[in-house]
Amino acid sequence: VKQLLDVGRVAGGSSPRFESCAVGPIVEAAAAQVRTATRTPVVITVTADADARVRADPDLLLQVVLNLVTNAVHATEARGAGGRVTVRCEGVERSPGGRSVRLTVEDSGRGARAGELDAIFSHLMPHGPGPRSARNPGLGLSLVQAEVVRLGGHARFGDLEERHRLSVQWG
Repeated sequence: VKQLLDVGRVAGGSSPRFESCAVGPIVEAAAAQVRTATRTPVVITVTADADARVRADPDLLLQVVLNLVTNAVHATEARGAGGRVTVRCEGVERSPGGRSVRLTVEDSGRGARAGELDAIFSHLMPHGPGPRSARNPGLGLSLVQAEVVRLGGHARFGDLEERHRLSVQWG
């Protein structure tokens, strides 16, 4: 139900309120929320550059990070008890000049299969093995893609060698 409400909010087109946001505290807050809500013992590690900032809507940015980390935890849970999720937020140089912020989420789940990579951001593409269900409606990454684009960034899923990694970049 929560993801369906998120779809409505994104599709509804309400304008983001852009402001300068420190990304690290938002990433830490999202990870803490997911840790609290997770039943399986998944280790969530966060590394964030203290000076990583973007112009974004802080609520949308929090939702992006929550969706990414939750998706990674679900992918890890699908493999059985335990696992790890690593979240990195870093400022990166871009050319010509300037900096951008890259957020990378990596998990110890099975990763996307070759046939899933092209459709990974599609609506109703469930994560992990098994069909869509109430717990796994397949909306999380499509919401991430829509919200990231609204915030002026882009999302990229790893290739076959990096199929456990999803990166989002702004700037």
